[in-house]
Amino acid sequence: LIKNKIFMKQLLFICLLVLLSCTSGNNYVSIQQIDSKYPITIGITHDTISYVDFPISFLMNKETNNPVTLLGHTYKSGSSYTLGDKEWYLNGIILYNVNGKIGYSPEGEDWRKLSCKQREYIVFIRYQQLTQEAKTLLKTQIRSFPDSGEVKIGNIQQLRKKNKQIVFGFLKKDSISFTFSHINFMKKYIVNTIYMPVEVR
Repeated sequence: LIKNKIFMKQLLFICLLVLLSCTSGNNYVSIQQIDSKYPITIGITHDTISYVDFPISFLMNKETNNPVTLLGHTYKSGSSYTLGDKEWYLNGIILYNVNGKIGYSPEGEDWRKLSCKQREYIVFIRYQQLTQEAKTLLKTQIRSFPDSGEVKIGNIQQLRKKNKQIVFGFLKKDSISFTFSHINFMKKYIVNTIYMPVEVR
């Protein structure tokens, strides 16, 4: 009888471990930051740099047979090149690499619903309220400075080779989060947020 009680306690402990391992963690989705090959965009208004957009690329796929949906993202900038609060906030948009072209989901599909096949998701992060130092550094990368409009200056890797101070100054202390909904093994609807640092690649 005593042996049976000990066995039942061990079995209960093992079941609890399995339950926790299945209901916690990020084992339902895979996220990997990769090199971004898309150009950085500088916005100019009345001969003054007003913002800069950095495209950051991620490969994502679900690792379960159950549905997984990308609900949204937030971004936290720790850059010394921007003014204002360093808090989590909605920033930028998410587009997709569809057959080599940046765009929204193909017609008839919804890429917010993750597939078992890896897809490339591009998050465009907009930095505003730039310091004068940031504007001066960015201006050195512009060949022809328009009165207003947008100028593309190459991708992150290309800019890093030219002036790594700019790339590290904007991205080094930044973080990003992705929020997903998914169905766990108990068929329960779950919403999880995954936080991760931005890699300077």
